[in-house]
Amino acid sequence: MKSSVWWRGVRAVLLGLLVLLALACVLMLSAATWNAVCDARDRQRYKPPGKLYEVAGHKLHLNCTGQGQPTVVLDTGFGMPAFGWVKVQPELAKRSRVCSYDRAGLGYSEPEPTESPRPAARLAEELHELLQRAQEPGPFVLVGHSNGGYLIRSYYARYPSEVAGAVMVDSSSEYMDERFMATLGKDWKVEADAELKHARQLRPVLRLLIWTGILRWQLGSKAKEQDFNLGKEVVAEAIYLLNRPTWYPASVAELSGVMETCTALRAGGNLGSLPLIVLTAGNFTPSGVPDQVKEEGNRLWVKELQPQLARLSTRGRQVIAESGHMIPFEAPEAVVRAVAEVQAMIATPR
Repeated sequence: MKSSVWWRGVRAVLLGLLVLLALACVLMLSAATWNAVCDARDRQRYKPPGKLYEVAGHKLHLNCTGQGQPTVVLDTGFGMPAFGWVKVQPELAKRSRVCSYDRAGLGYSEPEPTESPRPAARLAEELHELLQRAQEPGPFVLVGHSNGGYLIRSYYARYPSEVAGAVMVDSSSEYMDERFMATLGKDWKVEADAELKHARQLRPVLRLLIWTGILRWQLGSKAKEQDFNLGKEVVAEAIYLLNRPTWYPASVAELSGVMETCTALRAGGNLGSLPLIVLTAGNFTPSGVPDQVKEEGNRLWVKELQPQLARLSTRGRQVIAESGHMIPFEAPEAVVRAVAEVQAMIATPR
């Protein structure tokens, strides 16, 4: 009798678990269907504004507008498609030829076939080939935001005659992780290895989040928290592009190349007498550090690391913007002014 009662209890628990599992499956399939419908709709709604060119075995998206030399080439920060310049490019195009592009796997560009580490040197070579394929004549004014600053320096190291000037927009520094981690008493190389390992481990999780539509929903919620005044259509297109399955693997591939990039830049040369503006976010706060050291992090960034970048050129100058790190969204007019100043420096050689 007791065993019969025990079995009925176990059976009831198992039945409840099966019901919960079935409900979870239904919810996941419903969410995945919703995401697939949204993706199909967005693929019809959003088309590449520029053209695709074959580069190193995959097609890269390049969007050039306006007229006037020298041509301005815009490079976004880590994991950011070309829509990161949506507030800047139209203003620059009023008086200059300006090109933005999506690196492999980002935005409208195809992924790199092998997903191997992508240091700045490799990105620079691909950008060079892309501009040649598109028959965009140099020399160029290179504008790089955040990690895009690494690419400026790598491009100049390989093709100095093709660079007329540069604007580093709150550019990353090869010394920043070392300095920030020192304030916490940590080894920056150990922390960088741990971050990369964690990013690689998250890949199957991200695939599930994308398939079920959870990432799409999270991106929509996050966009509502940001006050960048981008407009609904721009935000919707950004969500579509960041929700593509190629985005996260491409970002991890770029992250995998950061250590090689920093090592090369530490050993590399300077920018000679290149006209250079280092546009610094005055309200910069380093991510991933406790509140009690954020003030010191801001001081290191504004007073030490960014001026060090300006000193890479004998014609380098630091300009402070009243903005956080996302200057292209928060203070696009500051980027436009910095480009104009570099163009003026080019027109008036020392």
